Amino acid sequence: MSTTNGNGNYAYQPGAEGSPFGNALWANALDSNYAANSAYGASTSDLFARDLQQALFDATPQKYLILKLLFEQPFEQTPSDEYYWREYTSVRNLLTSNAIVVATAASPGNTVSATYTVTAASLNFVTLDMVIGFNDAGNTKGIVTAINTATNQITITSQTSAGLPASAVGDIFIPMSTFRADGQSIFQTYQRLTTLERYNYIQRFLRARRWGRVEQLKMNNLGTTDYYQKDTEELMKQTRFDYFATFFNGTRGEFATTLGEPGKSMGGIFPLMTAAGSASATTTVANLQATLEALAFATDYKAEGGVRFICCVPRLINEISKLYKQALTRYRPDDMTINLEINQLIFGGLKFVLIPCMLLQEPSLFPASFANKIFVLDMETIKPCHMKGLPPFEMGGTLMLEGPNGTREDFKDLYIQGNLGLKFYNPLGSFTIDVQ
Repeated sequence: MSTTNGNGNYAYQPGAEGSPFGNALWANALDSNYAANSAYGASTSDLFARDLQQALFDATPQKYLILKLLFEQPFEQTPSDEYYWREYTSVRNLLTSNAIVVATAASPGNTVSATYTVTAASLNFVTLDMVIGFNDAGNTKGIVTAINTATNQITITSQTSAGLPASAVGDIFIPMSTFRADGQSIFQTYQRLTTLERYNYIQRFLRARRWGRVEQLKMNNLGTTDYYQKDTEELMKQTRFDYFATFFNGTRGEFATTLGEPGKSMGGIFPLMTAAGSASATTTVANLQATLEALAFATDYKAEGGVRFICCVPRLINEISKLYKQALTRYRPDDMTINLEINQLIFGGLKFVLIPCMLLQEPSLFPASFANKIFVLDMETIKPCHMKGLPPFEMGGTLMLEGPNGTREDFKDLYIQGNLGLKFYNPLGSFTIDVQ
């Protein structure tokens, strides 16, 4: 046993015969877990150093390839922290009925007319003498003979000896073609390219670490682990996580700082898809395959051979793999490997690459619902942006006493700042699925 000599030092005295040695008497390092767990009252001593691994282990999820895919493509530069772009499509715009209209009976040898109310937006895509197709059982056609912009109404006249069908709210009229008669002396079908304006903001980011001058020197001189190095690396990693969470789920708008200073926040992939009306669905695992394929065909804006990316947590990647592969996979009794992995889906001329992303189920980055979301993204239409003159990432440190003009602060701030935005061309080419 040991006894104190009054000044805090310990003098060793041999124990009586049969008394325990070893772990019972100061044979454990300070802050030993064993000393706390032992039923025999094991104690600790500063004569022992802890067996501490020098390198800190990174225990964060590693499956975030989508982050790499997003940020390793070249950033576009914007002249300002708010920017606009326009889109157009060569696909025809549909006319949508906005009122109930009863059918008009045919008159043999004559034409009949009916007035249909359409949505205000539909009037931008219709002209006089445009042939209109109906979604009725008779596959009826008519021609526009009058347009009233004040009431959002168009008058459609039938073919000779034909009638006109009824319509309900939400029915679709098809702008089939234009029409011209022989000897006609005027043009009725004037139109111009229709564009859609989209916009977003550049958001600025900042993270910092503060180290006292002596504290930093001690960490470098006496540190038994690579904590200081890992802390610096973590600063960069957390900034990338900030970028990733905002790039996916940032809401375009404005925040005010604690001091009341206003600043812009960027719109991310999911909120911009929601605002643009991108396709979405909620389904069970049993109906996931049918839902995925239906939305894939409905949102196919890619050229032949174009690839989209399916991004979700590994659990949902596994469900997709099982739906397409498990029922058709056969094994022998002596097979030692069961492979249900699918890296790419190809069907109906469409291609999809599966990308697992563990971070979508990280509660410190995303709402809980993101763990059940499947994002199908056209990555070629998603471009990260930064403001011209401001680098996307910028790392630096403040000066200590050795600064050129001197300073009274005896510490150093290590910081990373940056700015980020995105341009999402044609969000309608991407979609989401919520799996229940």
